[in-house]
Amino acid sequence: MARAVLNLERGQCWAVALVLALVPFAGSAERAKREGVPCSPRALLSLPPSRQREMADFLRRVESGPLYRELLHRTGKPATCNVTIEDTIISLYYAFRGGAQLEAKTDSSIEFSEQRAQIPGINDGEAVSVLRESEKDSFGEGGCGIDWNHPSVKEAGLGPGSREVVYRGNACNCLARTIHKPKTLVALVLSGAC
Repeated sequence: MARAVLNLERGQCWAVALVLALVPFAGSAERAKREGVPCSPRALLSLPPSRQREMADFLRRVESGPLYRELLHRTGKPATCNVTIEDTIISLYYAFRGGAQLEAKTDSSIEFSEQRAQIPGINDGEAVSVLRESEKDSFGEGGCGIDWNHPSVKEAGLGPGSREVVYRGNACNCLARTIHKPKTLVALVLSGAC
């Protein structure tokens, strides 16, 4: 099982192609998110060239996407950026000011992708707008057929009064979700697997 983590401090995420770095990591992804791991530019060379390209492409897609742009607009550049590679899965974690964060995963072997953002202060209308943009960004101009007019609501299991509003698509098992605690929108999620 191959596993590595990339940690970029504030401002370095923009220069990803120049400073991509991986170091072996034996802890969990949660620990990597909390603590980060120092970068080592030489470590990237230990990956096969196809994995280097895949990781760089994924970083570019996430950092040019609507969820990342919304977080930049609201909070400024991320304080940290961690990348975890485990077998065929690449996971990104960005921590922004004020508790904002973005997690993104991809697994090219099953054409899976997911992005989950915590954007303090975003309202329901803004959240749906950003998710609609993310659908087009991830699946092309036609999106993946999400029915934005007929969501389903279910209990989220985050405590009393928490709920998820789920918007389902008709292609690639895609769905968008807004996750709420009482009176607070806590997360936006877009996922799909073709």
